[in-house]
Amino acid sequence: MIEESTIRRQLDEFRQRLTELDEERDAVQGIVTGYETLLRKMARPSKPKPVAESKPAGPSKTSTHKDAPKKNTGIVGTMSMRAAVAEVMRAATEPLHTQEVLARARAKGADTTSKDPGSVVDLVLLDLSTKGRVRKVRPRTYQWIGGES
Repeated sequence: MIEESTIRRQLDEFRQRLTELDEERDAVQGIVTGYETLLRKMARPSKPKPVAESKPAGPSKTSTHKDAPKKNTGIVGTMSMRAAVAEVMRAATEPLHTQEVLARARAKGADTTSKDPGSVVDLVLLDLSTKGRVRKVRPRTYQWIGGES
C-alpha cells in the first residue's frame, strides 16, 4: 500500500509538471502564431513597381510615395505595457487573468497597437515568469511572487 505522504508528493509533482506544460504550450502557441503571421505576409502578392520615367534635369521636388511605409507618429500609451504589467502584478493581492491584467494596465495609461493585446500581456507575463517574478497558477492566470522586474 502506498503511503499518503508519497501520494501527496507525487500529486504535487504532477501538478507542477502540468503548470510547466501549460507554460510550454503557451510559448509554442506564440511561436506558431508568429510563423502563421509571417506566412500570411509572405503569401500576399506584392504590387508591381511602376517603371521609372526619366525626369528632366533641374531641382527635384520631394514627394511622398503612397506606398511608402507610414511612421508611427503618435504615442500609444503614457507608459510601456511591460512597465504597466509589472506594476499591476506587483500591486495585485491575488492571481490575475491576462484580460484583467490588460484592463488594469490600460487604466494606468498603457496600450498597444497589436491586434491581439492579450497576447502582448501574455508575452510580458511569460518573460516575467522565466525571470522568477510571477508564477502561472492556471492557464493565462499569474501571481506575483516577488523581485524587481
